[in-house]
Amino acid sequence: MKLNTSIALKAGLIGAAAGAVFGIVVSIIPFLGCLFSWVGPLIAVVAGALYVHFSAGKVEIAEGALGGALAGAVAGAVGALVSNLIAVIFQNAAFISLILGLIGGIVGGAIGGAIGGVIYSLIKK
Repeated sequence: MKLNTSIALKAGLIGAAAGAVFGIVVSIIPFLGCLFSWVGPLIAVVAGALYVHFSAGKVEIAEGALGGALAGAVAGAVGALVSNLIAVIFQNAAFISLILGLIGGIVGGAIGGAIGGVIYSLIKK
């Protein structure tokens, strides 16, 4: 298994950009967070699938899971950081919500990214 961290970072940064935009929109218009709460995990799944897509050649399932988890964690961390930082600054949220949201974004993003990496590595065979 050969994990390519530059590809994982590339996929993670693409997901991070989408997560940041989604975090800003949800912070500005809060009821959209209720309607589109499924978009955050979907961004992590897509970031994991992008790792497999950008990899050259065949990707094993374990490599897809690990690379996808890394890419999803980056995407989840940035999305959670942006949305929770806006909440702390402008909506008088507690600072601990920033820390807990960041941890939740990293863990949830890693799980979603691993799922996306596994699914896409099975499809790409």
